[in-house]
Amino acid sequence: MTDKKRVYAIAVKRVSSDKQGLVGDSIDDQEQQILRRVQQFSDQLGIEIVIKKWFEFTESASGELELQPIAKAIDYCKDKRIRYLFIKSIDRMTRAGSSIYGLLK
Repeated sequence: MTDKKRVYAIAVKRVSSDKQGLVGDSIDDQEQQILRRVQQFSDQLGIEIVIKKWFEFTESASGELELQPIAKAIDYCKDKRIRYLFIKSIDRMTRAGSSIYGLLK
């Protein structure tokens, strides 16, 4: 049993093509990378981060923010007691460019 403060997070795994799913950026690869980062971040902050929900997206990520697959995960964070959202890298979230990245931040 741990006496560390527990905080909740969600995680997002996303592939936009069959090729990505097979060559080094598979859903499983992303999950392992995210779990390593969650552990590192937990250790750095001295807290226990628990992934409450995993999102897995395969649809395209182009277009307006409201149409981005990641919007579902963001909406989940608004409705729940979620402190962090983990994703392998920001380019897995959207292909819409820097203006959308700014809105997501």
